[in-house]
Amino acid sequence: MKHTIFIVSVLLLLAGLVGCQKYSNEDIEAQWKLVSMTDLATGAEQMMQGKTVAEWGSNWNFQLDLLQMRQTQRSVPAGLCPEAIARYRKTSDSLFVEPVYWHFRNRDSLLTDGATTALEHFGVRGNAGAFAVEKFSDDEMVLTSATDRLRFKKW
Repeated sequence: MKHTIFIVSVLLLLAGLVGCQKYSNEDIEAQWKLVSMTDLATGAEQMMQGKTVAEWGSNWNFQLDLLQMRQTQRSVPAGLCPEAIARYRKTSDSLFVEPVYWHFRNRDSLLTDGATTALEHFGVRGNAGAFAVEKFSDDEMVLTSATDRLRFKKW
């Protein structure tokens, strides 16, 4: 009888531990600073309104399945999104970002225009992104889309 109670107790404990596990992308969960955005066709650094991506100070922050893209520069020119929120999915060789919401303090607004340029300083063209994971390590991540190569440093 004592043996049966012990086995049932262990099984209940294991079931409780497994049931409490949350979805996690621990390898990517961090703050990543976008340090460069290179045009694949020309090899040139992408410029937006006379500044490079590094000068804009864009960060990608990953937690669970949520991505926050945030502008660190104080003043953001009209037409550029200062902060965006999106769901993401990472596989061993790809990263998918969709749908993207323009984040406001009191509400969020879904970006539905596939040709929007509001997210280009974050490295996302249109309202969603599909990237190949070219390189991924503890402190560096390189993503490649159909048109650009994005380099990130973890901080």
